[in-house]
Amino acid sequence: GGALPAKDQRVVAFGGAAAMAHPSTGYNLCRNMMAATDMAKAISDNLSSSSSSSVGLDKVSACAYDAIWSPSNIMQRNFAVFGGEFLMKQNVKGLRGFFDGFFRLPLELWSGFLAGWPGL
Repeated sequence: GGALPAKDQRVVAFGGAAAMAHPSTGYNLCRNMMAATDMAKAISDNLSSSSSSSVGLDKVSACAYDAIWSPSNIMQRNFAVFGGEFLMKQNVKGLRGFFDGFFRLPLELWSGFLAGWPGL
């Protein structure tokens, strides 16, 4: 969890520094691996489309941030934060019931949710 990084900063955070850990599970490996390609492409595309004398580093860093935190990724993260907050309010019996049902779902559904990145 944690706060998302400031979009207007030039230093582009990644991984744990960019709040990419799944807010409910703490997993981050899948998120990092899925985001690395998108982020690298955004940086490369922006650097190659500018001449060396007119590279807009603020624009490059903003595009890199957008590659990680698209509106759909932010919505998915907010849903996971909600889920984590919901689980923290449950008693032991409620948690056992939730996880019993959760892990009875098809593997693709619960593993994709735990991986914490759209499409997994």
